[in-house]
Amino acid sequence: MSLLIFFIATTIILLLYRYIYFHHIIGVDSGVEDYNLENKVFIITGASSGIGQYTAEICYRQGGIVILANRDENKTEKIIKEIKEKYPKSNGRLIFISLDLCNFKSVVNFVKEFHLLNLQLDVLICNAGLNTEDSFTKDGYDKIIQTNVLGHHLLIKLLKNDLENTKNSRIVIVTSIAHKMYLFKNDLNNNFNFLDYIKYPNKKWNNFINVIHTTKQYALSKVLNIYQCIYFSREFENVIVNCCHPGHIKSQITTTAIPWYYYLFFGVAVNLFFKNVKQGSQNTLYLALSEKISNISGKYFDNCQVTEPSNYAQDEKLMKDAMKTCNLIVEPYLRI
Repeated sequence: MSLLIFFIATTIILLLYRYIYFHHIIGVDSGVEDYNLENKVFIITGASSGIGQYTAEICYRQGGIVILANRDENKTEKIIKEIKEKYPKSNGRLIFISLDLCNFKSVVNFVKEFHLLNLQLDVLICNAGLNTEDSFTKDGYDKIIQTNVLGHHLLIKLLKNDLENTKNSRIVIVTSIAHKMYLFKNDLNNNFNFLDYIKYPNKKWNNFINVIHTTKQYALSKVLNIYQCIYFSREFENVIVNCCHPGHIKSQITTTAIPWYYYLFFGVAVNLFFKNVKQGSQNTLYLALSEKISNISGKYFDNCQVTEPSNYAQDEKLMKDAMKTCNLIVEPYLRI
């Protein structure tokens, strides 16, 4: 009897995993990796690993001009060399320009260097992300929020004219389903102020466990990414702006970004249930390239389909308050 129960339980578990694997882990094929991208110009932040690197590879392979916006020049140059060796027949271009999203002046300098290339801008992919830092930037803001939100906010605003002057240009913002982990209810009951959570993140929470603090900051940053998507889709003329959840990915952010003792337990789930980088890049590529969304803007995508984000992520008042705060923070750097 016990053997029969074991057999039945094992069968159920395997069937359940098979369903999850084929319907949620593998995801869908974007159908855009063979597009001709000759003379198309892409800026990809965080293109030194994971989704950003894979997206850069595909855009270059198909003839695109790809700006790899990364911090580490040596690492990026090695990646550029590897990609060129992998696709020797490509007539695309790979260009490194230094970008540190944790430094507003670095963002300004990046845009200045980009303008020296005299290129149009077809697609801006805001991919770079951070999820484990419990510290502040030199500019005085929470490191997760500045990397994931404020740095990109300034970058987008500085590139507004470039994007609006290019026909059918696009902005892709990589957010996450983790945005659903953030609940504003208690915060709203305490005279919620976005600046408190961006500049002084410990002011109201008083969490003694850093992992709780950083998880909440990361989830908040992903809500703010969705707000950015909605906001810029309205602010920019003739620019398609969408955001996406890439899926749970086996990448640097889920393997090396957490302490090794967490990974002993977390690693099992990563290897069983997370997408590989190619699978996880399909949403980003779809939003960057697909002709099927040429009239869709301001939406949140998962598995290459429009999906409803959390109610809070669609709250008009919260969105306007958050974007007003972000605008006030980056506004001084728009005049440099």
